[in-house]
Amino acid sequence: MAAPFLTQCRLAEIVGRFESVRTAVIGDFFLDMYFYVDPGLAEISRETGKTANQIVDVRTSPGAAGNVALNLHSLGAKTVHAVGFIGDDGNGHELGTRLAEMGCITDGLTISADRRTPTYMKPRMYNIRGLAGEMERFDIKNHTPTNRETETAVIRTLSGLMRDIDAIVLVEQVEERACGVFTDYIKIELDRLARKHSRVIFFADSRLDVLRFDSMILKANQFELMGMSHVAPGISLPRDYLTERVKTICTDRKAPLFVTLGEGGIMTVDSEPIVVPAVKATGEVDSTGAGDTATAALVLSLAAGATHVEAAIIANLAASLSIEQLDTCGVCRSDDLPECLDRYISQYSSKGQWK
Repeated sequence: MAAPFLTQCRLAEIVGRFESVRTAVIGDFFLDMYFYVDPGLAEISRETGKTANQIVDVRTSPGAAGNVALNLHSLGAKTVHAVGFIGDDGNGHELGTRLAEMGCITDGLTISADRRTPTYMKPRMYNIRGLAGEMERFDIKNHTPTNRETETAVIRTLSGLMRDIDAIVLVEQVEERACGVFTDYIKIELDRLARKHSRVIFFADSRLDVLRFDSMILKANQFELMGMSHVAPGISLPRDYLTERVKTICTDRKAPLFVTLGEGGIMTVDSEPIVVPAVKATGEVDSTGAGDTATAALVLSLAAGATHVEAAIIANLAASLSIEQLDTCGVCRSDDLPECLDRYISQYSSKGQWK
């Protein structure tokens, strides 16, 4: 199959419109906390006799929905509103500060007294780059249902933004049902808003069950779409089986669907499935957060008038730039896309696949 085509001129036309796209991200905003451990400084606790690991540096960054927001800003969106909740705690303050520093509008983050700010605490060896340096993670999440007061505040905030935005990204990271932003009540209200405001792009990205969202464009990886989790690295689904499954979903829903395939690229499904191949990596990679980068690129491209195939190509370019950034959830800048497109074209034209 020939690789889908995108010229530098068309890329510039699409990316040039990013700066006029007004966006909002509603979802589960996490704080990523990186703790850099120096094993050479480890001590033995006098009280317990256990190892006391020594942290020599700490870095924080917005994660999950926050990382999508950062990528929207980095790619050049005109505005990025963060809509969701944080806890009345230090991690919530840090998350809000980091988002604001990076250009996001944080007025829509409701501070909830009975919610903790979701946090991924990521210890890692300070002297080992990439995924090999990661240690066991510690998570702070909410394990009780989100209260109605918080739900109402979130929907009220989003409703008030509808006239001022062109695209809304829904990012569901929390897998415990009703314990994050996307409770049944909020889901029903989002469906209502999507039907009422048809000019606004509603784009849902969920690791729990993306098919729960109606009246909007969907994106999931191949395993999430099939309800599978904890799949071993290097595994992929049979292409024929996946193609038939996504065709059935699109026929039933009558809505576009993007399915990420890891190294296999992105399957875009509007009328018929088309696989847009990924940029081939040439060095060490860290795929953490690449899906967030792809989501941001897809949304901005669609809002800028790209076809589904063009949007998938740009998302592949953006994700390839993201995975080159080790030890972090990567972000992509629009200025880096043209050079990456040249590399993409050369990878396939040399084999006669770029027509």
